[in-house]
Amino acid sequence: MKTSSILLAALIAVSVAGCSKIKMTPDPEPEQVVDPSPIPIEGNTIYTYYLSNTHTPGCYDECVAASTLQGLMNREGPVLYLHGANTNKTSKWIDLFSKPGYWLEGKQRVQITSFDDLIRLGKNVIKGVVIHDPEVPATINVATTVAGVEDCIVFSPAQAEKYVEKYGLAVLHDFRGRFDGSVSGSAKNDAYRWAIDNYLDKDLCSATQSFLYEDGCFNRPVGNLEYAYSRDLPVKVRGFVFDLSPWEDEAPRDDPSQPLGTDHETYVRILASYLRQTAGREMTCLNGFFSKAKYSEISGLGGLHGQVATEWESVWLASYYNVYMDTGPGEVYNMSFHSNAPFKPMKQGRPELGEPQDGKTYILFQLADYDGAGALWEFMFNSIWNDDNRGSIPVVWGINPNLIDKLPDIMQYIWSTKTDADWFGADASCAGYINPNRIQPQYLDLFTEHNKRYYELCDMTISPMVLDQDQPSEAVKDAFMEFSPDGLATIVMSYHPGGSWPKNHVWKDTMPVFCLNNSVCGDGNQPEKLAEGISKVIQKSSSPTPRYYMFRVIWVGPGKILSAVNSLKTLRPDLDIEVLDPYNFFHYFKTTNNQ
Repeated sequence: MKTSSILLAALIAVSVAGCSKIKMTPDPEPEQVVDPSPIPIEGNTIYTYYLSNTHTPGCYDECVAASTLQGLMNREGPVLYLHGANTNKTSKWIDLFSKPGYWLEGKQRVQITSFDDLIRLGKNVIKGVVIHDPEVPATINVATTVAGVEDCIVFSPAQAEKYVEKYGLAVLHDFRGRFDGSVSGSAKNDAYRWAIDNYLDKDLCSATQSFLYEDGCFNRPVGNLEYAYSRDLPVKVRGFVFDLSPWEDEAPRDDPSQPLGTDHETYVRILASYLRQTAGREMTCLNGFFSKAKYSEISGLGGLHGQVATEWESVWLASYYNVYMDTGPGEVYNMSFHSNAPFKPMKQGRPELGEPQDGKTYILFQLADYDGAGALWEFMFNSIWNDDNRGSIPVVWGINPNLIDKLPDIMQYIWSTKTDADWFGADASCAGYINPNRIQPQYLDLFTEHNKRYYELCDMTISPMVLDQDQPSEAVKDAFMEFSPDGLATIVMSYHPGGSWPKNHVWKDTMPVFCLNNSVCGDGNQPEKLAEGISKVIQKSSSPTPRYYMFRVIWVGPGKILSAVNSLKTLRPDLDIEVLDPYNFFHYFKTTNNQ
């Protein structure tokens, strides 16, 4: 009996195990029927899609594909809005501009919940697919350029395998194995030079908008989406996209075996092509920033040039070709969407002008660095613009006026919510980050007209932060007097032979020219330290003649400035301090110096 029970138990166990195996293998599911037809786009509707952020190459590829498709879909109006992992930032803007009185009022929202449906939504605008080569990261940028010119979506090889046949998409370009360094000694530069020959030099790309966007070399393997979600704008405007080092004397970290100076040579070819195309009729915006990890000294990795030096070299190189920089759009979502907002010229008004008084120490604070789209896009998501003390002390905000091209709704919102103590002047350096002394003499009239246009649209007449490697030349001061007659303040930092600061003066009895003090720029979050730094700059004096000091402080709100001023007054009871708005500051200085 015992033996029979054991055998029976064994048979039951085998039987159960066999049944378990059968049950664990599901019946074959019927093959899913894919609907490849386009999803019709309804009028007065905004479609939203939430990007994944798993920090993998796959999420990076999804973001590149979605943003390049977004650029196509938003060409004629605001259709597709992408949300990132930090949805608070992207949601806040669309929620704000959907309120009564703003430009998205009354728009319906429909969420697209799958990438398949996103392709179907945009299928009617997709003329083809460009496949990038993960072995040559630069091909992501080349593919973005091609996508804009030929109305394509950018896919990785895995995405192409999954979606091309499924939705009947045509592969127009497959860059796998296409570039091997046989032309320039660098696969990266072979890719860019092919794009120059076939697109930029044939005048197929925008002549006024170019893009210095970091490729996927360091970002794609870890799923860092910076410079992935911002590809909508270059596609929308058909911009040329590249990622190169400005240096001739050091091989870039992403391509160390290239012949020395190959990146620089290709860079110059791109800039020269823009100068040829614009021919003195227009200036070109270089959107984006150099890759710090590739092209500058990074702690522990070495390198010949620091980050600031590489920044200044990039601007110095570009300026000669009438190319100015917008240093932040690689960190901004939905520029192709925001740029569709209606725009009308903005006004900031003017304060009542007073007269200087003997014995006074007059101070002007410039709150910077809002010269790039990224800085402006972040502006409302921290305590800076929302500072409860904004309005309690006069300041000049340094904001690049040509950001009205990319973020007109955000620019107008800031202007419309200013207090009587908030004033706006151009930041680094005028209507675009540029070294004015590098403008070739025959193009100074173009430089002047370019800035006139943007300054008038933003109601600006002051340039509180002109960056250059030498003091402004007489010709440059004449140019600024045409669009910035109420004041020019400069920072001089020389990475090339020569370079000196100007003496504070009034140019041709009209335009104040002033030196902007940058020594305390990073101390704003510590008001007492900021006060101590300012105190060191302001020397004791028994002269009754009024004295003038202008300080640049970055990334703080007016509340910290107010605290620093109160600390300064306690620290220096010998000073009769008054903080002025920019118009009175330069007016007082001009009055004092013209007496």
